[in-house]
Amino acid sequence: MPNLKLTVQSNFTKPHKKHPVIPNKLTIDTQSLMLLKHAIFGVSFTGIVYLPRSIIYLHPLKATRAGNAEIGGVDASFHVSGVGVVMREKRPKPILHPNLTPALRAQSNLTSGHSQICSLYGFKEDECIGFSISKGVENSKLGVTSRTLNSEKFVVSPMPIGNGTQVQQLLMRRNLLQPRHGDGGLSKEWAYFIANTIDIHYSYGGIEAISTAPF
Repeated sequence: MPNLKLTVQSNFTKPHKKHPVIPNKLTIDTQSLMLLKHAIFGVSFTGIVYLPRSIIYLHPLKATRAGNAEIGGVDASFHVSGVGVVMREKRPKPILHPNLTPALRAQSNLTSGHSQICSLYGFKEDECIGFSISKGVENSKLGVTSRTLNSEKFVVSPMPIGNGTQVQQLLMRRNLLQPRHGDGGLSKEWAYFIANTIDIHYSYGGIEAISTAPF
């Protein structure tokens, strides 16, 4: 059986009671799994969990660089063999993620890869959390950061208990201060739940039933 061997990057957000509740079970969209299995090594994917149904979705990703001037060899970096409804001439075009700071991205009117995959599937961004995958030869990596989707959901405590004025510390002890937006990282629990789900389906899941994903 093939094994993806996902290594999880460790820039986690510390646990907080207001984080999205982890479901009893996660599953992965069938066509997303097929694309992951048949992609060559070196291909990257943007990924989301659609929280209302606890389903993982993936789509090939190409990060654009140098102000989006250099896109690179899209066809050379991604290939899907003729399986099911996804024939070679119909393989999906990668989402192009502008590798810019949030401020520069806003000025350019370009949207992030996670915004694009939500739009692709018709999901609201507040119903999704984001991550990424880089498929490797020896092992693959799961990136846990999405400033677009995770910052408002994976919040952090207002401040360390030893900081702030006496009034602020009193308000915090009484849980009267609102939590702050996080840096975009998933919690450790969510990250490993996603990684383990993908690893299991990649190794043992079938791809006979093709979903009607909008490619």
